[in-house]
Amino acid sequence: MTAVRTGDVLTLGRLRLRVLWPEGAGTASANPNDRAVVLLASFGATDIFLPADAESNVTGRLPLPAVEVLKVAHHGSEDAGLPDELRALRPRIAVVSVGEGNDYGHPRAETLDALAAVPDIRVFRTDRDGRVTIESDGRTMWAESER
Repeated sequence: MTAVRTGDVLTLGRLRLRVLWPEGAGTASANPNDRAVVLLASFGATDIFLPADAESNVTGRLPLPAVEVLKVAHHGSEDAGLPDELRALRPRIAVVSVGEGNDYGHPRAETLDALAAVPDIRVFRTDRDGRVTIESDGRTMWAESER
């Protein structure tokens, strides 16, 4: 296992993963979601923001570029800063990775409302849409779900 930190860049062919967070190792008592690895994945002209479980209390401090795709943080839990992040990110596609009938009530209505307020965004939810596949040739991007 390799620890990554802000500023690290990993490449695999034309895929580039830039680590936006965490800055350091954190402490054992800290909320693990606040130490989640936040990535910007780039493949040609396609950018995907991958915040893992880090919500806006972390990601709101980061330089957020416009992206084509957002993987919604923390399974769509309530995040008061999400509307501001959506204005900065301006994604065309958002994916909520969430289990059907989960005990947490995810995705939360507040999160779905924030996503619905974004003009022309396509929202996929794995609980409803099944597996979501997003592909790009570096210029064009397409998405589909199994349901």
